[in-house]
Amino acid sequence: MLILCILYGVAALLGIAWPLAALVADARIRPERLPTVDLEPEPRLLGMLGGGPGRLVDATVMDLVDRSIVTARGGALTATGTGTGDLDLTSASVLGVVEEAGGEGIAEVRRRAGRRVLNFGSAYGHLADRGLVVRRMRRQWEPLGRALAVLAPLALVTYMMMAAGQFGTSAYRTSVGLALAGWVVFPVLTWCLGKCRRGYRGSDPRTALGSAYLRAADTDTPARQVAVHGFAGLADQELAASIKGDSQDSAWESLPDRKHAYGIDDIAWSLFHPAAGDYALGT
Repeated sequence: MLILCILYGVAALLGIAWPLAALVADARIRPERLPTVDLEPEPRLLGMLGGGPGRLVDATVMDLVDRSIVTARGGALTATGTGTGDLDLTSASVLGVVEEAGGEGIAEVRRRAGRRVLNFGSAYGHLADRGLVVRRMRRQWEPLGRALAVLAPLALVTYMMMAAGQFGTSAYRTSVGLALAGWVVFPVLTWCLGKCRRGYRGSDPRTALGSAYLRAADTDTPARQVAVHGFAGLADQELAASIKGDSQDSAWESLPDRKHAYGIDDIAWSLFHPAAGDYALGT
């Protein structure tokens, strides 16, 4: 029985060791020691990392304004009709939305881009492949999977304890009772530790690596400034006001009215439910 109790303890400790090690590894990430991460084309993917699909659109619009392809005045966006020959597909798509609805402001451009033009899932997948964000299914199921992986060996050892012990004795009741209590304690602890990691809680899917990469990112151009910090981080605040008008900055984080946030669940939803863009990309 003693050997089985030791085996039970080892199984429980090994089960919670992974989430603890992951939390420690996240805490040790430093911007000055980041691995090289390819985020081309910039600043579009940097915008997705910085504030979600809405920020991706904002950074793309800022790039178009900086290249004089789009002009902004009082929150209204106007395409100039020049310099469009070397645009990539996403920039050209956003430009098309600006031509169609730019006069209604950046919020309408975000909405229409999200509903009709951009596949945000591919950009998100690009970031996930590089460990900068957590994939949607992984966010939902990995902590639970780890918890179940802890429960399985605990259940097996408990069964062995019940089979090997002398039924009705005090030692039997105590050891089996504690083992059964561990079925709840250790899986729940493993799940909680897993959900405590960056990228696994709330509406912000950025990992610790993604957050560190964002803090270390160069903001040497207006588009990159918007990608990392939103329009609030643009050096020329007069220009920022002329582009965004009275609309809010896009962000991953949820706001009380839910209209200005675009969380990870909304990406998958918008791919199959175009009308989701009406509320997901903010106003």
